[in-house]
Amino acid sequence: LLRRELRVPANTPLAGKTLREAALPAVVVGLWRRSQLVTRCAPDTTIVPGVVLELVGTADALDESATRIGAKLLHGEGPFLVAGFGEVGRKVHELLCDVGEVVHVVERNSGPNIDVIGDVLDSSVLQRAGLAGARALILALVSDDSTLFATVIARDLAPDVPIIARVNHARNLDNIHRAGADYALSIADVSGQMLSARLLGRHARVREEHRRVVRVE
Repeated sequence: LLRRELRVPANTPLAGKTLREAALPAVVVGLWRRSQLVTRCAPDTTIVPGVVLELVGTADALDESATRIGAKLLHGEGPFLVAGFGEVGRKVHELLCDVGEVVHVVERNSGPNIDVIGDVLDSSVLQRAGLAGARALILALVSDDSTLFATVIARDLAPDVPIIARVNHARNLDNIHRAGADYALSIADVSGQMLSARLLGRHARVREEHRRVVRVE
C-alpha cells in the first residue's frame, strides 16, 4: 500500500458529495483543511474543494481516485526546496538534513548550504532551482507580502508541488491559503502550541481555544 496526497480542485465533479457517495477506490485516512489535520473521516464526511486528502491504496487505486476527483496526486518524492535561509530556513534545513532528506536552498545572497542564488519572486530562479521536480516548496521568507507573491508564482509554475509557508502574522493566513499554499503556519500560533504544551502539559490544542495569562504570587 502507498500513501499519497491530493488537493481537491475547485471544479471537481465530487464537490459536496460524501465519501460514501464518492466511493473512491483508495481509502481516505485524513484530510488537511487550512493546515489542520482531520484524522476521523467518516463515510458522511463531505468532499470540499481546496482540502488536501490523505489517501492510502495500491498505485492503481490512487490513480483511479485522482481521475475521479479530477486532480493529480501531489509529489511524493524529490528534494525539498527551501526558499529563504534566515533563522527559520536554517532550522528547517537542519531538521530535514538530520533525517536524511535532500534539501536545496534558494537565497538572495551566497553562503554555506546555499544551492541557488536569486530572488524567489523571480520565476526563472524557481525553475533553475528545480521546483517542478521538488517534493515540496518551503517558503521561509521574512515578509508575508513576499510569501504571498511567491506562493502565487510557485503555484502557477508547479500545480502539483505542495507549498508550505511560514507566516509572521496570523491575520495573513487566509490570504496565503487563498494564494495557493497547502500549509501555512503562523509563528505566533506555533509558539502558542509550544507554550501550551510546556505550561499546561498538553501536546495538542484547539486552534480557537482562548488563553488567559495571570500572574500569581
